[in-house]
Amino acid sequence: MLVESIPATKTVVANLTLEWLFTSVGSQVIGKSRLSIKTLLAYVTLVLFTSVGSQVIGKSRLSIKTLLAYVTLVRLLTSVDPHMTNETNILRKALITCIALERLFTSVGSQVIGKSRLSIKTLLAYVTLEWLFTGVGSQVIGKSRLSIKTLLAYVTLEGHLTSVDPHMTNETNILRKALITCIALERLFTSVGSQVIGKSRLSIKTLLAYVTLEGHLTSVDPHMTNETNILRKALITCIALERLFTSVGSQVIGKSRLSIKTLLAYVTLEWLFTGVGSQVIGKSRLSIKTLLAYVTLEWLFIGVGPHMYGKITLVIKTLLAYVTLEWLLTSVDPHMTNETNILRKALITCIALEWLFTSVGSQVIGKSRLSIKALLAYVTIEWLFTGVGPHMYGKITFVIKTVLAYVTLVWLFTGVGSQVIGKSRLSIKTLLAYVTLEGLLTSVDPHMTNETNILRKALITCIALEWLFTSVGSQVIGKSRLLLAYAHT
Repeated sequence: MLVESIPATKTVVANLTLEWLFTSVGSQVIGKSRLSIKTLLAYVTLVLFTSVGSQVIGKSRLSIKTLLAYVTLVRLLTSVDPHMTNETNILRKALITCIALERLFTSVGSQVIGKSRLSIKTLLAYVTLEWLFTGVGSQVIGKSRLSIKTLLAYVTLEGHLTSVDPHMTNETNILRKALITCIALERLFTSVGSQVIGKSRLSIKTLLAYVTLEGHLTSVDPHMTNETNILRKALITCIALERLFTSVGSQVIGKSRLSIKTLLAYVTLEWLFTGVGSQVIGKSRLSIKTLLAYVTLEWLFIGVGPHMYGKITLVIKTLLAYVTLEWLLTSVDPHMTNETNILRKALITCIALEWLFTSVGSQVIGKSRLSIKALLAYVTIEWLFTGVGPHMYGKITFVIKTVLAYVTLVWLFTGVGSQVIGKSRLSIKTLLAYVTLEGLLTSVDPHMTNETNILRKALITCIALEWLFTSVGSQVIGKSRLLLAYAHT
């Protein structure tokens, strides 16, 4: 009986002590000193809360800690010190919250398993943030209120995301940081903005997102391996992008929404494609970049369009695709062999082409669609057939070029023409075929023997002629078809 009564006794004593400490003790001290004493007492009290639970088992222990923590926070966060300015009161509350959170997130959870632990932490964090982001501001007016919220959020995130808990593994630390970031971003992007109107709200969200991403994506955690750092950045980016691209835009109309998304996408791509890779070696780097690129492109090319009309959506998508391809296809990864670099470029090109040639066109009508596809195809072919070769040797370059040529030709010669009628269709196909053949058949690969070069030209000619003589001709009559065949033989 005595043992069973210990927790209850401690709880009652703790409650009475807190009630007295936080309401009457402070009246003996002035200003900052008062704050220091309260903070120290709060810390000692929290230590008491950690040991009280040792008398209870499992969920009961957790319940006591949770209840005490809740009561403490309610007392601390709802009281105002008349000897302090509003700003000082806010900082005091933020500091106490920091200490409380630090304790809650590092020690409480150790009593619970899996999802339960996460749920409790999330609930506590939510309650605390709910107060910080909704109640603090009532002491300030307009922009000042927003500034304080932003500052508090920044300080909180800065502390949580740069600190490492020595009692946790790297993976746990990462999950902890990611979870806290998720909750904080959730709050910032959904409730902070309600204090501002229209574009101002958007600007603040954008600025916060930029600062947050800037910090996350440029910092490296020395306690993590390169691969873990990249995954951490990728995870945070994923969460941030998910929020930015799904909810931010709803505050703006038409082109403004597009501009912000485009800018964010550009910055993200700039970082992903230039900075991430330097942390990894060889194939791992390729996999991560490809995956990230795919996700980003998937969003850019599928989600943007509905808010635009006709040529505008096409131009923006085309520009983004062009810039992305330009960088991807002209850069060389020093950590990869020539062959790996080529395969990387080919894979990315494949994904991009797959999208460009299947879904972009649906936004445009007739000849415009054809012109853009033709231009993209020309640029792609120009690169594939002129730039790839120097980095490969012998039969490898031949096989890759042939496969790419085949895929490209199959698409160009079967799908593009369906937008044009009669002779126009023939003219475009013929022109493309001529330009392609002209480049392929007049160039010589210095890494191949004469025989190999001849075989290469013969095979490509075969594929091209196979198409020209079986389907193109059906659009022409009599002598014209004969002249075309004669000219190419």
